[in-house]
Amino acid sequence: MENRSKVEGIVNERISQLFKEAEENLKIHPERTKRYVKIARSLAMRHRMRLPERFKRTFCKRCYIYWKPGYNVKVKVENKKKTVSYSCECGYVRRYRYK
Repeated sequence: MENRSKVEGIVNERISQLFKEAEENLKIHPERTKRYVKIARSLAMRHRMRLPERFKRTFCKRCYIYWKPGYNVKVKVENKKKTVSYSCECGYVRRYRYK
């Protein structure tokens, strides 16, 4: 059990590092950004871990590009439905509810 927690710690550290690199390289190398997100997601799946919530909402699940509001994603707040919509360049729309 102790070995599992060590592995999870290492994987979480690696995932956060990959997302940090994706954010830094977004404007310079968008293709690298896609690769970093794919690697982070596959790493979590390989070790049967969930991506932390803060990372789940920062990339497109269709084209794997890292989202930067105002740069490559449009954010729309719908007050009546109490949702926030993220529209990606590829046409994918992701909606999140809020309270």
